[in-house]
Parts: sequence; C-alpha cells; structure tokens
Amino acid sequence: KQMEASGKVMAASSIIGRDVTVRDSNGNESAGQVEAVETTENGVMVKIANTLYPFDSVVRVAPVTQQKPS
Repeated sequence: KQMEASGKVMAASSIIGRDVTVRDSNGNESAGQVEAVETTENGVMVKIANTLYPFDSVVRVAPVTQQKPS
C-alpha cells in the first residue's frame, strides 16, 4: 500500500502546472491547473483553484503547449 501511494504521488507530481479535468462522484467536471499535490487520510490529492480533488478523479490531462520564442 505504501508503494502504491508513493507511485501515485510521483504520477500526480508529474502533472503539477498542467491543465486537467476532474470528475466528481456525481459526474460533474471541473477543469483547471494543478497547483500542488498533497497526501491526506483520503489518499493522494491534486489541488486546483485552492480545492483538493482525489488524484483518481483526474479524467483528462491537457498536453503541454510549447511556447515559441519571440
């Protein structure tokens, strides 16, 4: 279980700064940029707009867009 949580933290950390979509238990979706990852008694959570969502609720991760040099 510890190894599984560690893997989820690493996976969640890789999407910090990325735009994601999360789906709650009612099927409602929210989108935003991942600000942080936290481990709580409820498991690994991603923080979007100062709200924590379970990492398992992430349903979409937007691709990184490359900035063209000016």
